[in-house]
Amino acid sequence: GAETVASWRRSFDARPPGYEQGQPYNPFADERYLRWQGRGGRVSRVLPPDSESLEDVARRTKPLWASGIAREVREGKSVLVVAHGNSIRTMMQAIDGVADEDAATLEVPVGIPIVYRFAQVDGKLTPQAPDAVAECLADFAPGRPPCVSADFLAGEAALAKAFLESRRASLDRYGLGGDPSIVDI
Repeated sequence: GAETVASWRRSFDARPPGYEQGQPYNPFADERYLRWQGRGGRVSRVLPPDSESLEDVARRTKPLWASGIAREVREGKSVLVVAHGNSIRTMMQAIDGVADEDAATLEVPVGIPIVYRFAQVDGKLTPQAPDAVAECLADFAPGRPPCVSADFLAGEAALAKAFLESRRASLDRYGLGGDPSIVDI
């Protein structure tokens, strides 16, 4: 039920079950997900994973952050990253130094731009937190989601709605429906 989905969604190393034949969102049934076009335009065949944990996603995205995106930011470039929630979550983890056991508690609102601003000292990037993060850090307690230095470009009502929609989508993917505000997913 919803608690099982919550355990997959709020775990760093648990994988949900893979897609079944005939499921409408099975990536193996859609040619778009079986190829990758790199930044240089080269197209390669890929085999998407049947299922991924947050740890699996981190294994792919953290090197991209460290060797690609961070390098371009250090060069003074503005970088736009468009990705799904877990990819963004693991990049936020890398940027803000969030521990593996806390990474799954990071909230990534669907459709809300997230902005990071950095200062560079001796080649090291330091995220520059908006004022709200100082308040979050002052109220931080163990067991609460970690504070991040990102700036979410939306008002509180839009953020709350985006978080609920994200939870609803997780429940719907496994045919559970229901009220996403009841279960912490």
